[in-house]
Amino acid sequence: MEIQKFTLMIILLFLLFSNHVLQKSEGIDQMDSMKVHLVICLAISWVLVFVGLSAGTKSLGKISYFTALFPYAMLTVLIVKGATLEGSLGGIIHYIKPRFDELGAINVWADAGTQIFYSLSIAMGGVITLASYNPFHNNTIR
Repeated sequence: MEIQKFTLMIILLFLLFSNHVLQKSEGIDQMDSMKVHLVICLAISWVLVFVGLSAGTKSLGKISYFTALFPYAMLTVLIVKGATLEGSLGGIIHYIKPRFDELGAINVWADAGTQIFYSLSIAMGGVITLASYNPFHNNTIR
């Protein structure tokens, strides 16, 4: 019963994100106007990336401290908040207890492969940009 409630909650959260936050249309053939709040968020993120990269390697250390530590601080806050919610123990047990019968399904392996490709491609443009600061004949294998 708890697993059904959890599954229903995940489906409702997905629908909320798709329909309310992204306001997705029914298909690519039904174009809609740009969403102002999404455009603003995208513009802010690109301005932050530009400012971080244009400052050069001198100030990247300070930016790296923030971008490395801030997610851990937010994860700590979210874990504490999530652990205090009603039914959190059932969710933790559902997360930790493995279901080996699911490994035979092809969808699980397809989702795992998709996750690998997505996690490897994030922020590669910044890495290439920072690599351009190295001299051409720099001995990177020491």
